[in-house]
Amino acid sequence: MAGSNAYVMVLTAAYTGMRWGETTGLRWTAIDTDRRVVAVQPDGSLHEIGGRCFLGPPKTAESAREIPIPPFLADLLQAERQHAGCGLKTAHPDGTERVVDGVVFTSPDGGWWRRSTFSRRYWRPAVNGEARRGWGPVKPGLTFHGLRHSHNTWMIDEGCDDVVRARRLGHHVPDKIQDVYGHVADRVNRRLVKALEKRWRKTWSRAHPGDPVPWSTTAAPNTTKKNDKKKNDKKEKERAKGAVGQRGGVPRRTDDPRAESSSGRERRQGRSKAA
Repeated sequence: MAGSNAYVMVLTAAYTGMRWGETTGLRWTAIDTDRRVVAVQPDGSLHEIGGRCFLGPPKTAESAREIPIPPFLADLLQAERQHAGCGLKTAHPDGTERVVDGVVFTSPDGGWWRRSTFSRRYWRPAVNGEARRGWGPVKPGLTFHGLRHSHNTWMIDEGCDDVVRARRLGHHVPDKIQDVYGHVADRVNRRLVKALEKRWRKTWSRAHPGDPVPWSTTAAPNTTKKNDKKKNDKKEKERAKGAVGQRGGVPRRTDDPRAESSSGRERRQGRSKAA
C-alpha cells in the first residue's frame, strides 16, 4: 500500500462499511475520537466527474449518518490526526473552485485519491500480489467495495438485524421501523463495536503471533484473575467437603476419645453403669 495513510484508509473502510467516496472524502471535522464516532457528512462524499474531484452529498439522504467505531480504530485515527491540515482544491463541474482543509486520506502526492489510480497502482497489486515489489497475495479478486460487503457479513455473523445493518451502511429504513427499533439498534450497535474490536485483536494476533496488539488503549478483558478466583473457590469448597471430622482446621485422631460425639459418649457411659 501507499504508506500508512492508505493502510488506515483501508482499515477505516473495512471497520465502518463506508463507501469509496465517503471514505476518501472524510474530513477531521467528521471524526470524534472521544465519542468513537465517524460521521458521513451531507457534503462529505468525494465525487470524480470528468477528471475533476469535488465534495458533494453521499449516495442517498440516509447515507449521511454517524457510525460508531471500535476503540482500536479511534486510537489509530487519533494517531493519524497529526498529519491533518492539508488543503485540497476541489474543481466543481460548474467551474468553481475552493480549498478543502482537514482531509483525512490523501494520495502520496498530497492530492485527492482517484479511484482508478488507487486501484491500478496499489489495491490490485496488494490483494492479488506483485512479485517485483515482493508483495504476496492477500485476497485475490477482492475489490475496495468488497470491504463493505465484508463488513455487512460481519454484522450478520454477530446477529445484527436488518435495521441495524441498514442504518450503519446508510441504506433506507422506513420511519415507522426506525422509531420502533431505534433503541434496540443502539444497544446492538454497542455490542457490535465490542465484537469488531475483538475481531481486530484476533486478526492481528493471528497475523503477528506473540506481538502486542497496536493502537488500542482499551485493554482486553483480563479474565485470568477471575478464573484463578473461581479455581481457588472451587478448591476451598472441596477442602471444606473433605474436612468432615475436623475441628478448627486440625484433623482429629480417630483413636482420640475427644473425637467421639456426645451421643457416643452417653451410650458408652450407659453400658458401663449397666455392667
